Amino acid sequence: MEVMPAGTRFLVLAPVIRGQKGEYKDLFEDMLKRGFVRARVDGQVVRLTDDLKLDRRIKHDIAIVIDRLKIEGRVASGEDRGSRIEDRGSKIEDRVLMMED
Repeated sequence: MEVMPAGTRFLVLAPVIRGQKGEYKDLFEDMLKRGFVRARVDGQVVRLTDDLKLDRRIKHDIAIVIDRLKIEGRVASGEDRGSRIEDRGSKIEDRVLMMED
């Protein structure tokens, strides 16, 4: 993992769709029911409560936002949240977690 300066904010993401066509209304509803609030859809972070309308004929990339963290000093704030992040990530089956600033 690369070193990030203090104050850097980043997202912990779980990719669920990569380059597939569809509207994904059911996916968004399911993730909302599981307690997730945000997703990154085609590069933009959106709220799952928004009225999301995706073109079913275009390929999409969707990742669920597991957590939002901020680097404080040498450690990300919410360090004790590590197990919670792992638990929330496991709610999305066996997916790879990734981070993005």
